[in-house]
Amino acid sequence: MNKHNIPTWILTILLAFFFLVAGSEKWREAFHIVENYRTMGIGLQIMKIVGTLEIIGAIGLFFKKSSYYSALGLATVTIFMIVSSALFQIWDAAIVAVIVLLLTLFLVHLLKKQLDVL
Repeated sequence: MNKHNIPTWILTILLAFFFLVAGSEKWREAFHIVENYRTMGIGLQIMKIVGTLEIIGAIGLFFKKSSYYSALGLATVTIFMIVSSALFQIWDAAIVAVIVLLLTLFLVHLLKKQLDVL
């Protein structure tokens, strides 16, 4: 393993874990998440679609051919979470989503640099 890839792998593992947990929480209908979605007026079906996208994206981070696009997809999902959380003033969720977005965009940057090298 190239020493330049170590930060990429650390960030990949961290974000994959986060999105796997977040997606799983949506699928098991954790109380706090269901309440947030109800506050926003978003149905549980949409919540499960978002959870599915998070799980698929998290898994896709580990495959070389899909990692860049998975990270972009996860960043997109996170942007929608920031906007919807801010619109309904769910500030704790919005702040966490902003931090996750910044980390995800940094991963996109690192993965793009690796694609440029190939």
